Amino acid sequence: TERVYEAKIADLLAEIQELRELGHSREDVENVARQLKGLEELVAELEEGLEDARRGEAEARGEVEFLRGEVERGRSELRREREKAAKALQGAKEAEGQTSKDKDVELKDDEIRGLKAIIHSLSSGPDASPMARQSPASGRYADPEELKRTQATVQQLEREKSELQGLIDRKAYREEELERAVDQLRRAAEQERDSIMNTEAAAEEMPHQHLSRSPEATRSPTRYRSPRKDEQRTWCEVCDTPGHDILTCPNVEGANGNGVHDGPERQAEHNELEEELSNHMRHLNVSAPTKNNYNDKLEAPAPLSLRKTLSNNSNNGTEESKETHDAPAAETDADKWCALCEKDGHLAFDCPDEQY
Repeated sequence: TERVYEAKIADLLAEIQELRELGHSREDVENVARQLKGLEELVAELEEGLEDARRGEAEARGEVEFLRGEVERGRSELRREREKAAKALQGAKEAEGQTSKDKDVELKDDEIRGLKAIIHSLSSGPDASPMARQSPASGRYADPEELKRTQATVQQLEREKSELQGLIDRKAYREEELERAVDQLRRAAEQERDSIMNTEAAAEEMPHQHLSRSPEATRSPTRYRSPRKDEQRTWCEVCDTPGHDILTCPNVEGANGNGVHDGPERQAEHNELEEELSNHMRHLNVSAPTKNNYNDKLEAPAPLSLRKTLSNNSNNGTEESKETHDAPAAETDADKWCALCEKDGHLAFDCPDEQY
């Protein structure tokens, strides 16, 4: 019986040992389960962070695409400004060809001086020698009728000279206005080039900034950007008012639209000047310029009407500025574009489409 009891005791001890081992294994399993739960929570957090990073990357790409579009539009504007400046310079070079009129005026001065000498010799009286009373041009003795005709011719030539001098003065004034307009276009082109360079630099720095910062950090500067502050930063040098630059100025657009063909009044004035000059040249037996060449020379300084157009359109500019200030939100919404859904009116981070 003792052996039987000893065998039972040994079996019970073995069972106790197995139960202890099972208890330790259960604790290990519980520890592993807790670790697995912690790992699952970490994986969920990492997945959320990955989704946030993907959204931030999509927003950064949208901003980059928007900035690229702005750069392209700026380049096209700069190209148009350069073309306008080139046309203005070409018109200035053509206006320099008007110096030939100065030579015509000098020839008329010489002719007037010769006629005055003839009149002086004819009006010297009967005591003058026959050679002094003799006309150097025709070699005949003068009579009172010829003296009157010569005096009338001299007076007419003096009037024509004064009229031509007025035409030359007006052409010189237009050339000065053209030079000022060219300077304004050059300054506008330089400012546009600087703004394009700044936009390109911002476009290059934007992806690095979005990848290095969190989505909220990348989202906040764009979300809280105020269009009022952007309007206050821009300043127009033409009308001296904030809210727009020289490229979007309504006065400049009106001037550019009416610069080449400056309305029927300007064309009528050009035609009158052309007829007067051709009549003066015809009376003086000087080869008058052709209509096409003279129209080209007169139409070249047409962009010089910028200042007059600005003064005439000042009231229109104020009305347009009032309309633009009454609806700033509509303009800002029209300038927005979403790179995710490719629609206008909002940016990428405000996209209403849920799939993005």
